[in-house]
Amino acid sequence: MRAWLSLAAAALLRDREMLNSANVFPVADSDTGTNMSVTLRAAAQGAGATPGEAGAAELLAGASRWALNGARGNSGVILSEWIRGIALAAGQNLASAGSGGGAKPRQSLSLGQALASAAEGARNAVVDPAPGSILTAMQAAADAALDAEAKSLSEHEVIAAAVAGARVAAGNSPLESAVLAKSGVLDSGACGFVLVLAALEAILANVAANVAQVSLGFELFQPDIGEGNTEEGFEVIFNLARPAGALDYQAGGVVKLLREQLASLGNSVVVIGGSATEIDIPDCVNQDKVIPSIWHAHVHVAELGPVLKLIDNWRAQGEITGEQVRFLGAIHGPVEIWAAVADPAVARELAEFGVTVQILGPDEGEKGRGAADFAASLQNEVSPDILALVPREVGAAAVQSELDGQRAAIGLEPLPEQILLVECENEAAIVALLLASVAEDDIDAWDSSGANPADDSVLAEETAALPEAQKSLFKAARTRTTAVSAPWEQLQTKLNEFLAPADAQLVVAMLPPDAPEDLSDNLAAACEAAGAEFFGLPLHNAGTAELAVVRRA
Repeated sequence: MRAWLSLAAAALLRDREMLNSANVFPVADSDTGTNMSVTLRAAAQGAGATPGEAGAAELLAGASRWALNGARGNSGVILSEWIRGIALAAGQNLASAGSGGGAKPRQSLSLGQALASAAEGARNAVVDPAPGSILTAMQAAADAALDAEAKSLSEHEVIAAAVAGARVAAGNSPLESAVLAKSGVLDSGACGFVLVLAALEAILANVAANVAQVSLGFELFQPDIGEGNTEEGFEVIFNLARPAGALDYQAGGVVKLLREQLASLGNSVVVIGGSATEIDIPDCVNQDKVIPSIWHAHVHVAELGPVLKLIDNWRAQGEITGEQVRFLGAIHGPVEIWAAVADPAVARELAEFGVTVQILGPDEGEKGRGAADFAASLQNEVSPDILALVPREVGAAAVQSELDGQRAAIGLEPLPEQILLVECENEAAIVALLLASVAEDDIDAWDSSGANPADDSVLAEETAALPEAQKSLFKAARTRTTAVSAPWEQLQTKLNEFLAPADAQLVVAMLPPDAPEDLSDNLAAACEAAGAEFFGLPLHNAGTAELAVVRRA
């Protein structure tokens, strides 16, 4: 199991840009390969973190829990639920084999039945399943495996049939989806799933198989991204954990309610997970460890406010972690930028700029959970260059310490990505730093070919230099950025102090809801008189105002 998950993760990592380039459904945001790679990497880490004496069923249970927490995007969340379905089947097989003492054994599941159960679970997790997608490939693989078993074929022949079935479904995906047919490309999620199954086939043939032995088996065409579903809005994901003994909902009640609530706010709704007791593994190594029930939710919404309010309502009934926001219409450059912030208004502003935003819960900075949660998200990432902007209340050093500790605990070799953690005084400083760095970017890194491999507007040698160039810009702007948090009544005085040296280039002011309506206009007028650009943002949360200034180089 460890070998399969590691090989599948390696294959998805190798082909992630190819899969990204084919991503036009459900939204043409060029991240399906990355999302599936991140999810499988988390699953492989979960298997690696499971004690060495554990059996296959327990390894899969560990992989399932890690994949659920680390799932990214629509396709990644569906893949996570499919892995959970395999884990449930493995646990049922072990429970059946270990039944004794007069207990009635449960029916053991074959490989084909396990694939069928996993495909059904993945389909049920999606509120509005679409034909020609990864779900279609999962079902086709299960059907082919069951047919092979009916012919009494060997286990290796059964998985070979499953791979062939998934390949046929992926190849036929444009026949079932008008979006794919118009773009002239196969479904990227279905193709990624083919790689996952092909890795299992390779491992069953040779446990020492390498990534060169895992192939898609067909060519993907380069799509016209403009002809895909160019829906704009926000992708929101989060994890909900509740005590294993919480009984205020009937079995399946949490996932049912979450799906209904999210479906009323947006689309592409997927909710996975459930009770930890569903994966029943007798005599497992960690049988005395209490594991909370965990759900992972994914939705696309036009407006952030309602869904963030919904998530806050669930905080009273469990622990929310991994709450992230991405803008569906963003064009990503060669450096992936992350930021940890608490205010929804700041989250929206940064997300629309192409930043992946992790939203901090109430008092996360003081409790220290913010650093651990942010690090847990970062350590799953597969992008070669990540720049993470961290407010001082969370602390870059705390995030780095958590990141190092989590990676060491996994027992796997980390990817050679370069993560630069930049600590900022407050959230206003994060916004100021981002705006100042982009304004000074002479090599147009932010509009480069990062989202479209076919774009040759940036020379190869310049593209190779972009990541370090972008990081240098942030480092330089950081040294010239000053910020303060204060009651709004003191903001005009604080701004006058910032403007006194007459070298301010950019001023960012964030005002709480109780600030006077004309305060932003007054601050803007003072900046204009001093020759500084002004950016005002009304905060969503009540509290202190924030001010940041970037001085001229």
